[in-house]
Amino acid sequence: MSRGFGVVGLLQEVIPEWLALAVALLTQLGDFWFLAVLLAVLLWVEREVRVDIAILAGVWLLGHGTSVLLKAVFRLPRPGDPLADPDSMSGLVATIYEPTAHATGYGFPSGHAISATVVFVGLAAILPWSTPTRRWTVASGLVVVVSLTRVALGVHYLVDVIAGVAIGLALLGLARGVSARWGREWPAS
Repeated sequence: MSRGFGVVGLLQEVIPEWLALAVALLTQLGDFWFLAVLLAVLLWVEREVRVDIAILAGVWLLGHGTSVLLKAVFRLPRPGDPLADPDSMSGLVATIYEPTAHATGYGFPSGHAISATVVFVGLAAILPWSTPTRRWTVASGLVVVVSLTRVALGVHYLVDVIAGVAIGLALLGLARGVSARWGREWPAS
C-alpha cells in the first residue's frame, strides 16, 4: 500500500519540467540551513521577542531530532520518483537542482514539514508584525508550499508530510504546555 495515494504522480504530471528548479528552490524554505539563518537573523533583529525566538529555536531543534529518530524507527522508504532528471538540464541549473531536489535515507516523517511547521507557525504566534490573520495565513501558506514541494519532488509521500505537520503542531503544543507548567506563558502575548 502506498503512503502517497497517487499524489506524487499527480503533482509531477501537473508541474512542467521547466518549473522543477523553482520547486527545488521553494523546498529550501523548510531546509535546516535556511531556517537556521532565519532564526539567527530574527534573534538579532527582534529584540523584544528574543527569548520567545530562542525557545522556538529549541523546539525546532527538538523537531529535527524527532524527525531523525522517527525515520530510524519506522525505516520507510522514499518514493524515488524524481520530478525531473538533472541530466536533462543545463550545467548550472542541474548543479543547483540536483542537491536541492534529491534526498537520501528514509522518508517518514518529513523533516522539512516538521521544521517548516514549527518555525513558521511558531513565528506567526511570536512576531508582532502585521495582523494575526495575515501572519497565520502566511505561515500556513509556507507550510503548505514546503510540504507540497517535498511531494512534488518525489522525496516524500503525502502521508509523510501530513505526519510531519502534525508532529510540528504537537511539538509547539507541548512547548506551550511545558512553558505554562513552569509558570511562563509561551509565546508571550
